[in-house]
Amino acid sequence: MTNKLYGVDLHRTFVSESGGATHAIDNVTISIGAHEFVSLLGPSGCGKTTLLNLFAGFDHPTAGHVYLDGKEISAPGPDRGVVFQEHALFPWLRVEDNVGAGKRLQARPAQERREIVSRQLAMVGLEKFARHYPHQLSGGMKQRVSIARALANEPEVLLMDEPFAALDAMTRSQLQSELIRIWSETRKTIVFVTHNIEEAVLLSDRIAVMTARPGRIREIIEVDLPKPRDPNSPNFNAIERRVREILWEGVSSDLH
Repeated sequence: MTNKLYGVDLHRTFVSESGGATHAIDNVTISIGAHEFVSLLGPSGCGKTTLLNLFAGFDHPTAGHVYLDGKEISAPGPDRGVVFQEHALFPWLRVEDNVGAGKRLQARPAQERREIVSRQLAMVGLEKFARHYPHQLSGGMKQRVSIARALANEPEVLLMDEPFAALDAMTRSQLQSELIRIWSETRKTIVFVTHNIEEAVLLSDRIAVMTARPGRIREIIEVDLPKPRDPNSPNFNAIERRVREILWEGVSSDLH
């Protein structure tokens, strides 16, 4: 498996106006293979989003380097699509125009752009809502539009920052299933931030379990189960217990 994303010896320290330093992540090295689905899992404030922002190019490490396909990441780019916890849609644009808003897609001829938008809306099951505005959609539908918009720009990597955290349990479960299907069809490399253990086991090929701040990678867990997965199966539960044990070991050691 070839490396798609690679972060080596990453540190990120934020300094306040008063001069106080907050060490968000410390000595993180992680590699993510092409077509792999990797979750970053850990307690709130452990640096999951900070690490994702370094991959996106929204932020830069205080020390260390981040690479995509062997080239160092220095800024955001169309080769990385980002889906946030909040849908971040343009409220004045219809669904189809939100999906077609990416810079890489805007460079395509109009007919080709329409075909790509239509294909991505069909992938997330919203082709009948192309002419709707965001305020006419449910929360789950808005997140589907966000995913379609990210995919329409044809990124090599999809970066997802707790995209289902604000949704009700039923909608969240539906979108988890949709994401598994989309990943199976597109084979995109996905980095997924979550603090939900079951969600991480349900979706991921590997789970990077992080410590409390400053965030470090305590352990990387392989999830060698076929997808879609049954959360009630013994093998699923065994991996879930193992991840929980690692998290609690981390919390316990951080308190001493």
